[in-house]
Formats: sequence, structure tokens, C-alpha cells
Amino acid sequence: MPMTRHPSSPRFSLFPKRVRPRVLARRGGLRAGEALGPGLQGLERFESRTMLAADLGIAISDAHVFYLPGTQTTYTVEVTNLGDATATNATVTTVLGSQITQKTWTAAYSSGSSGPVIGAGNLNSQVTLAAGGKATFTVVATIDKSATGPLTSTAAVSLAGESTTANNTATDIDQFAPKVIAVTDTIGRTSTSLVRIVNPETGALIRSFAAFEPGFKGGVQAVMADVDGNGDLEVAVASGRGRVGEIRVFTTAGTELTQYRTLPFGPGWKGGVNLAVGDVDGDDRADIVAAMASGAGEVRVFRSVDAADPIQDVPYRTIRPFASTFGGGASVTLADMGTFANGTVIDAGKQDGKAELIIGNGASIAPLVRVYDLSSTTPTVIDTIRPLTPASRGGLTVTAARVNEDSIPDIIVSEGRSSRPTTEVYDGRVAPAANARLTSYQAFAALGRSVASAFTSAVDLDGDGRADSFYASQGYGGASGLKLVSTAGVVGSGLGSFAGPAQIAAPRAETNPAIVTTASGLQYRDIVKGAGAAPAGPTSTVRVKYEGRLLDGTLFDSNPSILFQLNGVIQGWTEGVGSMAVGGRRQLIIPANLAYGAAGSPPKVPPNAMLVFDVELLGLS
Repeated sequence: MPMTRHPSSPRFSLFPKRVRPRVLARRGGLRAGEALGPGLQGLERFESRTMLAADLGIAISDAHVFYLPGTQTTYTVEVTNLGDATATNATVTTVLGSQITQKTWTAAYSSGSSGPVIGAGNLNSQVTLAAGGKATFTVVATIDKSATGPLTSTAAVSLAGESTTANNTATDIDQFAPKVIAVTDTIGRTSTSLVRIVNPETGALIRSFAAFEPGFKGGVQAVMADVDGNGDLEVAVASGRGRVGEIRVFTTAGTELTQYRTLPFGPGWKGGVNLAVGDVDGDDRADIVAAMASGAGEVRVFRSVDAADPIQDVPYRTIRPFASTFGGGASVTLADMGTFANGTVIDAGKQDGKAELIIGNGASIAPLVRVYDLSSTTPTVIDTIRPLTPASRGGLTVTAARVNEDSIPDIIVSEGRSSRPTTEVYDGRVAPAANARLTSYQAFAALGRSVASAFTSAVDLDGDGRADSFYASQGYGGASGLKLVSTAGVVGSGLGSFAGPAQIAAPRAETNPAIVTTASGLQYRDIVKGAGAAPAGPTSTVRVKYEGRLLDGTLFDSNPSILFQLNGVIQGWTEGVGSMAVGGRRQLIIPANLAYGAAGSPPKVPPNAMLVFDVELLGLS
């Protein structure tokens, strides 16, 4: 609700699992004439007639069989009219699990069907579905960080007079999977191939298992990701130097998924492998990126497919990021850095569900980080960062996580082989201007050793998609264990009782790429992108149609047509409507600090309320 109270109106005013869906059978009536035998008056035949009826079915799924606390999940609720008559004013409802703290939704309709398009809270909406028509609701839900137990969500549809109701309810159940991190050893005299599964808040060891053969001391790099798409985390590991470079995948219980075994550089490579996991082509499958940890630093991308051997043998992309004489290896990570096509920036502020590849150099040259668009056969550099100082020649490692407010992950660079290794965080947005440095810190300012590398991982514990803290560790030569660092760079306490050279793998926060988060924290999702003119600035006068709801779905205000100046409304509206074009329709999700803050706007908007708006930009004046 954007403006103050209108002085002439007492009312509240504008101003101030992959789961297989339920199979639904078609129900028909009489479709042909019925004949009687000869009667007293001869052969009689009833006229042909058709019994028309609507038959509604519903399905709900978030495509997973497990859920992680403190994450975001997206439900699809699909309502279908399998009958041969229009279903008018059918009511669609949901009851999402009590572990879900926030839910917003959008809807799309087919075959002339209609209903609400934007809302918040559980569904309680009336739709009209033509025969064969469908309504598809996309519900983005945040799961509480303290959630436990099965996550059970239900959906139902009802229609007055419908006689067949067996397919009018559906249930989705996800099993609880605890959020954990993985700790592994880097190369060292006392190192092992153990993967330690650890509580991310206390550092307590939950279990451990061997990734490779006993006695291997060459180091193990781990990445945590949902590799098989079931909603639970797996641990992908890559072997360091001294054995054939190999990638393996384990459940957090220590069971190997042997079908994922991969030798990315063939049986002759023993120079170590660095690893990244993510969806590079937008097919909702976790692909694998391997980099040579020494030598030329060649990087190979391998697609994941639906097959008994899920990792393709032939690389999807191959990159040689450094000069042919380079011998320091490469570090890699994957993150969805925006929307790109063939090396061209389409939208630097909106994710498209495809991960870009980020490569950092190993030792012997000045620090260099490049971001590659993988959409074309020849990957294209779309961003370059030169972090640290040119005199730093110990190499670096890269990772990515959302640190500031906007949707785009930021790039985290940790210095290698230094007596006081530095970590720097850079704004990840691909833009004409240089990437701004957000944070710089030294987690291990006094090592007591000559040189050691630094490693950084970021963790999101509350499900808002942003990193809550960094976990810092040291490589070969380090002995200071693991430390917690705030995203502002303040070095805090240790994590657990680990010592020696180690790396930490933490799950990356994933949010729905259709929702854009701006630098202010405003979120929006475009339902229709306008083709008309856009406001020229905050002094522009616009005409909109809108509805405003609280997160529980309560409608607190609406107006079919209202004219106002952009700089006379709440900040979330000034920004959110100001970037629309005429003819556009947008869902605005406005945090309290961009709306009415701690005071609220009594009696309809409570204190600290997040607001959800359905806004159509009708015109400019």
C-alpha cells in the first residue's frame, strides 16, 4: 500500500518430486443414441443426447521427496477440468505445511480459463475452467530454519453440484533432511580422505566416511549440492594430487552413488581436480565442472542426463583460461549470475536458471577471476575481476553466494599461499562499471607458519537466499582450524574442534529465479512485461490498477484505477512501479523497511509487515 491516507476518504487508501502427478480419468456421459426393441407402434429410437458435466482434478508437488530447513521450495498446484462442461466458480484451496513461514503465488490459465493471477498465503481462490482447461499455481514457499518432521501440504478443489469428487484432493509429503556442511582435508602430512558431516551451527561432528582409499594424503575437495534432484543434499568430492583425478558422489550418510564416478581428465591425470556442481543448461539437473588443480588449469563441463550413467563422457564445454605456458591450475565455481545469450547480457539483474562458470587462477600469476557464459559452444567471458594485489602470486580460490540484497550472487575470492591470506567479496553483477568490493578480511592474520592458503564457504541458515556468515579455513601449512566470519568481515569464534589444513563445503542457497531482488531488498516478479512507455523518474505521474495483501492473503486495499506521482508513495512502490512499462503487470513483494516499517499503518497493516501487491501499469500522465 503505497501512500498515506487520502484526506477525503476514511477507508484504507492507496495513498500515504520429482513427483508424478495424480492420473485423472475422464468421466463422460451418454454420447450416442439409445435404441429400444420393437414396441406396439413399431421400432422407436430415443433422440441422441449428451450429458454435459465438469470433472475437476487437482495435483500438488514441489518435485522433491526431501526438504531442508531454512531453504526455499516451489510448489506447483495444477487444477484441470477433465469434463465436457465449463466449471464456474470452482474453489481452489491449499494448506501448506506448518513449517512454511512465507508463501506467495502466481497463476496461469489455459483454454480460456480464468481466475486470480497473484496472491499470498494459502490458496483460497475461485477459478473458472473451460472444458479441458487448466489453472497452474506456482507457490514460492520459505521453510523455517527450525523445521523438523515431515512437510505435508495439501490442495483441494470443489465445485457445487460436481458428482465425481474422488480426484478433488491431493497431498505432497517431503521428508525432513537436516542442514549440514562437509569438512575435508587439503593436502598435508596428516591428511586423510575422510569427509566429515558437521552441524553448521555448532560444529559438532555427525558422522564421517572415507571418500577415497585409506592413506591418501593428497587432499579432497567437496561440494554440497542436490546432485540427484530428490531434494536432499549429496556430497560430491574430487581427489587432490597423487592419485588418478576422480569425482565421486556420496549421500550425507556415506553411501556412494557409484553411477556418478567420473575421471574428468582420463586415467593418466594425477595433478589434482577442483570441482563445481550446478545446472549449466537450465534442465533442472546438476551438471559437473572439473578443473585441473595444477598444470594448465584446463576446465571441462560435463552435463548430467537421465540415464544409468548420468554424467556424459564427452565434455559439454572445454575452456583453457590461461596461457599455454601457465602451470598453476585453476579454481572453479558455478552460480546463476543473470540472463545471458551467446556472450551478450540480456538482463544483468534477473537470473534465468542457468549457472555461469567462474574461474580463478592458481599460483604464479597475478590474481585473475573471469566469469563465462556457457550458452554457446565457445564459452564467452562476460566479466573480469582483478582482486587482491598484483604482487600476490600464490593463486586463489573462488566461490559465490548472495551477500548484498540483490538477486545476483557475489564473488568471494580467497588468497592462496600467503602468510596473511586475504579474502575479498565483490559485487557479482555484470555491468559496465567495475565490480565493487564489498568486504575484505583476514581470517587468519597470524598463522605462525610461513605460508598457507585460505578457503571460504558461505552458508544461509534462515532461507532468505543470502549468506548469514562465512566459514574460513586454511590449506597446507595452516593449523588454526575453522573460523566463523560475519558477512561484514568481522572475524569471530571457531567452529568445532577441527585442526590442520581443511576445506568446508556448504549448501548454496537457491531461490526461485523468476523473482528478482533489487539492491534495496525489493522483490518483484513480472507476469506481463509492458510494451509501452516507462516512467521517466520519481516525479512521473502514473495510473495503476492494484490489490494489496498481507502475507497471510488478507486483502487490505485495492483500486481499479488511480493516478499518483511516484515520489508520493512508499519506497517499494516508487522503485517497483518506476521500473515498469505501460501494459505491464507485476507482483511486488515489499519488505517492511520499504513499506510502513515498525509502525505499520493501522488498522489494516500491522507493524513490520511485508506486503504483496498485484500492480498493472495502465498509463502515464
